[in-house]
Amino acid sequence: MVDRAGSGGEGTEDRRTAATELDGVAAGWRTEQAAADRGRTRWLRQQLADDTTFAAVLTALAERAEPVALGTRTGAAVRGRIAWVGPDHAAVRRDDEVVLVALRAATVVSPTSDGHVPVAGARPPGDGPTLAEVLATAAADRPRVVLVTDDGARHAGALTDVGIDVAVVHGEQGVVRYARLDSVAEVWLSAPDAWGSG
Repeated sequence: MVDRAGSGGEGTEDRRTAATELDGVAAGWRTEQAAADRGRTRWLRQQLADDTTFAAVLTALAERAEPVALGTRTGAAVRGRIAWVGPDHAAVRRDDEVVLVALRAATVVSPTSDGHVPVAGARPPGDGPTLAEVLATAAADRPRVVLVTDDGARHAGALTDVGIDVAVVHGEQGVVRYARLDSVAEVWLSAPDAWGSG
């Protein structure tokens, strides 16, 4: 005679044990998959960040209209909001002036608000006028400018002409300065109303 109550109890216990083991295996697999997914997400974020450029970060800050301090090789920190980013310069709008900073002279940018701008996925600047083209357009109005060269020297006066690689500034007492554009780190000039963007 077979004891059905005993064997039924053991079978139920075996099924519970098997179900518990399967639950444990499934939980372990889900944990491993979640870790793998986090690793893939981190890797993808890193790939995006690795492809980001300084100009793209400046573009993101311009799109957000974040107040910034943009440091340059001259030791200056230009404070304001980035109005636009060209192929070789960034324009920082201050109260009544625009400061054009050559990208090769820009060293660090710090948002002055508490915001954080993620660099992953930041877009590079679009096509737009070069620093020479912006200055050539501005020269038609002979604006007062301060050209700051890489060595920190400041050259103030009226911007009268811009060539392929040279800007002409007529200073005080008739002094004329011819500045190589590839040595100009910053250009400070009054901001016409039309200069909202590049």
